[in-house]
This record gives sequence, C-alpha cells and structure tokens, in this order.
Amino acid sequence: MRLLLFISIVLISYGSLYPFNFRDTGISLSWEIFFLTNPEISSSSFSNIAANIVLFIPYGFFGYLSTIIPRTPKTNLIAIIFLGLLLSYILQLLQILLPTRLSEWNDIVWNMIGLALGGLVAVISRNILLNSSLFFKSWLSPQGLLIGAWLAAILIPFVPSLSIDIIRENVKQLLTGRDFSYLLTFTQMAYWVTVAFLIESIVGKKRVRVIFPILLSLSLSAKLILVDNPLQIAHLLGAILSLLIWFPASELASKQTKLQSIILLLFMATILSGLFPFEIKTAAMAFHWIPFYGFLNGDMLHNSLILCEKIFIYGALIWIFVETGNSARVATIIIAIWLLLIEISQIFLGEHTPEITDPILAIIVSFIIFQIKPPKEIATHSSSPSEPKEQFFSEITWEIKWQKFALILASLALIISIAIYSLLALPNIPYNIKELFLYNGNFVVVYIFSLAILWTGISSYLSSHCANKHRFQSLALLGYIVLSGFVSLTLLKLSVSSESISDITGSSNMMWQVTGKKIWGDLGAKLFLTLNTPEMIAFIERIIRYLTLFTPLLLTIAIFNTLFIRVKDPSALIRKTGSLVLVSLPWFFLCKLVTFDYSSTDNLNELIARPGEYGLGGGGYLYLLMILIAFNVAFLSRATHSFLSISGILITILAIPAGWYLLNEGLVTDFHKYNQVYSGVDFLLGPDRRNLLPDSVLFVRWSILQVGLVVILTAGQRLASLLIAPSKKPLIDKSMDSTIC
Repeated sequence: MRLLLFISIVLISYGSLYPFNFRDTGISLSWEIFFLTNPEISSSSFSNIAANIVLFIPYGFFGYLSTIIPRTPKTNLIAIIFLGLLLSYILQLLQILLPTRLSEWNDIVWNMIGLALGGLVAVISRNILLNSSLFFKSWLSPQGLLIGAWLAAILIPFVPSLSIDIIRENVKQLLTGRDFSYLLTFTQMAYWVTVAFLIESIVGKKRVRVIFPILLSLSLSAKLILVDNPLQIAHLLGAILSLLIWFPASELASKQTKLQSIILLLFMATILSGLFPFEIKTAAMAFHWIPFYGFLNGDMLHNSLILCEKIFIYGALIWIFVETGNSARVATIIIAIWLLLIEISQIFLGEHTPEITDPILAIIVSFIIFQIKPPKEIATHSSSPSEPKEQFFSEITWEIKWQKFALILASLALIISIAIYSLLALPNIPYNIKELFLYNGNFVVVYIFSLAILWTGISSYLSSHCANKHRFQSLALLGYIVLSGFVSLTLLKLSVSSESISDITGSSNMMWQVTGKKIWGDLGAKLFLTLNTPEMIAFIERIIRYLTLFTPLLLTIAIFNTLFIRVKDPSALIRKTGSLVLVSLPWFFLCKLVTFDYSSTDNLNELIARPGEYGLGGGGYLYLLMILIAFNVAFLSRATHSFLSISGILITILAIPAGWYLLNEGLVTDFHKYNQVYSGVDFLLGPDRRNLLPDSVLFVRWSILQVGLVVILTAGQRLASLLIAPSKKPLIDKSMDSTIC
C-alpha cells in the first residue's frame, strides 16, 4: 500500500505541475493573488472543482490503508493528513511559477475534500471486509473496482438536478435521437456485456439475472436527471442490445466461450474508438511522448469521464486475459503493446492524438487491480492457524482509534469550514463576523477556526472522562478544563484577529485598575509598581479573561456528562454530581466576577441587560442560556438508542424558543449610540447598526446559530468518545464517593 501511496503522490505532482514550463517573471503578481486575496468558492468552475477533488481521492484511499495494514510499516494517520495538506500547499506554491496555471487557496480546500472522500471510501471498504458476508466482500475485488470505474464514467459529474427544464431537455434529446452514433451504440453494448460478465464472476449466474438489469436500469435512469451528461439514444440502444445478447449467452455459452467473445468485443471497441473513421490524414501527426498529455489539457470534467472509461476497458481486458489462463504480466504486456500499436496508427489514421498515455495507463491499472486480494484468498489467509484471523487488517487498538478520530475530525472540520466559508460570501451577514478572521478569512484560517469549535465539544468529553479517574475529581476536572482553554485560545489566535478576541474578552486594564483605582489596595498597587512589567501582566490578563469566558461552558457540559452516566446506583451518581457542582461554584463565581463585574469591553458593559425581574441581571440570563445549551449537548451526546435520540431532537427543538427568550432577556433592548438605537440582539445577529432586521428574521438566524452550535459540540463529544474504550470498572465507586473534593 505504501507503494501505491507513493505512486498516487507522483501522479498528483505530475498532473499539478504539467507542463513544467517554470518561469522567473511575473511571479510577484501571482504571489499576491494567492496570499492576499480571498476568492469565493463560486469563482472556480465546476470542472476545476471536480478535478481537484478527484485528484486527491487515491491519496486519501491508499494513505488510510497504509496506516492499518500490518504487512507494511505503520504510518501515523495524522502524518498522512498533514503530508497531504503540505503536498497540496507546496504544489499550489509551485504553480505560481507556471504561467499556464492559476494558483488559488480554494484548490487546497478541494484537494482536502478529495483526501477525506478517499479515506472515507477506505474506511467503508475495510469495515465491509471485516464485518460483511462474503457476498459483499466479493465486490471489493478487481471486478468490483472495474464496475465502479464504469459507473463513474457514465455518471460523471454525479450532479443530479430535479429541475423540470433539465429533465425535459434530457428526455427531449433522448426521444429526438440527436447525435445518434452506430459506433457509440456498439461500444456501449460491448461495455455493458463486459459489466454483466464481471458481475457474474462475483455473484454467479442466478444473481446476475437480477442484479445486472437493475444496475443497468438505475444507471440509465440516473442520466435523465444528471447535469452535463444526458442519456443519448445510443446509450439506451447499446444497453438493450447487451441484455438481448447476454441472457441467452449466459445460459448457452461456456465460460471460455464468453471470455473469448468479450475479448473480441473489447478489441473491436478499442480499434473503432481509436481509429474511426479510418481516414488517412493529410499530414502525419506528431507522437506525444509526455504521459497523460491529453488528460491535462481541455475540459477536466470530460477528461475525467474518458479516464474512468479507459480504466474500465483496459482493466477488463487484462483481467479477462488472466481468466483465460495467462499470467498477469503476460496479459499486461499484450494489452500494452496492442494499445501502443493503436496509438502509432493514430499518427496516420483517425481523429485522435497519438500519445504514450494509454499503454502506460494500462500498466498502472494492471498493477492496481492485482494488488487487490480476492475475497476467497482473504478468507483463506485469515483462517490460517498460524496467523491471526484478521491479519489482513490490524486489530482495533488505541492507534487505530486515534487514526479514525483524526480522519473524522479532519472531515468534520472540512464540512464546518465549507459552511462558514459559504456563509461569509452571503449578503447582510453581521459585520463583526466579516471582520472576525485573520488574513481576510481565507479557507485555511476558517479551517483552524472550525477545529477550535470542535475542540470545545471534544475537550469537554475528554475532561469529564479523564477527571473521573482521579481521586479528587473536581480539582482534576478544573485542571483539564483550564488546559483545554489554553488549546482553544491557541487555535483562535491562529484564526481570529486580536481585535475580535478583545471585543469579546476585553482589553487589558488590570495594571490601571490595580495601580490607578487601587482595587487591591495600597499593597496591590505597590506590588504591581515594584514588578513594573505591564506587558507581562497584560499578557497574563488576556489569558485569564479568555479562560473565565470560555471555561464555564466546558465545565457545565462536563458536569452534565457526569450526570448522564449510566450506573447501577443513581443515588451515588446524584451525590457525585452535586459535589461537582458545589466545588465548581467558586470557579463560576470567579468567572462571573472577571467577565461581568470587571469587564473591560463595551460589548459586555453596554449590551448586557441591567438587573430586572427577579433581580436577575443580563449575565444571569446568559448563564442560564449557557446551561440550556450544555444540557442539550450532553443529552444528545448520550442518546445511544432511538427513544433517547428522539427525545434529544425534541429537546433541541424546544430549546430554540427558550434560548431566544433568554438571549433577549440577557441583552439590552434599546441602546443609544452613535445616533443609532438598536438592541443587543440587533448588534449580535444583524448586518450593522443602521440596517435593522425584523424580529422574525433575527429569530431564524438565532435558531440556525443555536442548533448549529449544539450539533457541532455534540459531534465533538461523540468524536471524543471514539477514543474512549468501554471500561469494565464502574464509573461510580461507592468507596470513593466520599473523597470528592
């Protein structure tokens, strides 16, 4: 697998840097475009997006498998992801030196999505191999890979549309028979017959009678709703002919006869596709010795379709040759020479460009498909008495859990980043959101910010779990929470502007408070003046202000996590949770004191409501809002069966109006500033102070924000649970119940 990973890196680099015409002029402008602009996602064409995603799928697939297959040296999955990001970044930098390439941050984003998709496919494939029946395992074979390549070829770009206009146009093109081609009809028939034989080799004669017609029907039906890849009459006629040919041949012909017939069909298809219309060219064309010359020019979407089709054809030819009794090496050499002869003939015949690509592609495809173990070989290998039953894949150890954790974390962060990045491009978003990020909010910065949000859920779960193992659980929990706050602040420092952080936490005024207002008396003032280190004091103050603002949410979620632990003795659990709350109260009081009573930001001094009904100030309502969200997150995180899941969804829905009420009670309703009158909710959710939105719109925005926050924090908690193996030791020990600090 490491060899396949290396090959994928080489091919990615080759495709990204072709034609290697590096320059030394005009670099400064490209450099500025890459680093100083914030291109929108929509600025990239769909074909460019698809090409960048597909480019890194093999890297993600082979990269993940290289970390779990014991026959190769273990490679840390985090390193694989980091190296993929680094590879994409370096290639974008090198593309600055290429005059025919446009280097953009967005390309890195799409590359990482492709990496995540490849890893996801590898995870699914691994789980099927370990947990599914032999019927499903059989599809993870050379035949299954080739069928997948064919389906990709006919379904690219995988973008369905339920638009009546698009469907009507696709149906109209089918019924009118535009662009009908006998050649396309024949090749489609040959390819579908080959697919039928591949399916039969996997599932047998009986099941292929059901699976093949269903697969064919679904595939052609899907083309009716696809964008930029409509169903043509030749596709339909070729598929019907394949059914008419296959069903009688399946019953009457022997396996050897079917193999020879399919080889003949595919040879004829390659000749016709490569040399039609068999007209001698007026002038001989130059032979291109640069591999993949044709795929690296023109429409990338069309090139991807052709690439998948050729992978299917050449792979099927080689595999069928092997089935006739030839070795893989002999079959590969025969097909490569055959394709080379066709390419040489294209110098004088046909309409195609002669190049070395197809023979090389056949060799690469052959190498890949014969790296896949047939399912029977896997079963035999696993059942060997001298080897573990699942030797093909390593056991699920801590290392594997960590690798899964890292892969899912990277994928979730990508999803959140895309959502935020798309949000930034929308009109009328709050101006404080627009100005939130460093470097004009490029995608890398947004990705780090997404990790910071996920870290909140992850750290709350890990803190409560790790603290539960300590004798003095409450003190340990506070320690873990504070440590988590340092990590969160670091991630925010890498993604959010200092001004935005100061707008929330406040400026550093402790030196003035102590020495000027003497809030700590003459002794405190004398001590600060003696130290005479205002920069150091300001640095520490900024950290403390952030921790007192951030940690109450983590601590509240952690307490609810403890409350929702399943134990045999609920009374012990209640006592333990009560002890946690009592011991945590001083910390909550300290956080309230620093955040609200000694706040140093106008956002808190001016926008928080003054004490009103029940003597509860705006800060109290906001703390109740925090408790509501923490309860919602902890409950959803522990919802492991359908009843609790439904209850969690209902709680989330009911929490929306409750959260809206608490938010409005916690913030001022009429605030006068800069000759403008607005509420705290307007400031938080509206576009600016001048353009005020109706309450209904603000409520919708708050609903999206609250639900999004709950979902992300819950996802973080559930993700952290992947690292925690079920403990045989009870989480509540009566003997330790009295030792809680």
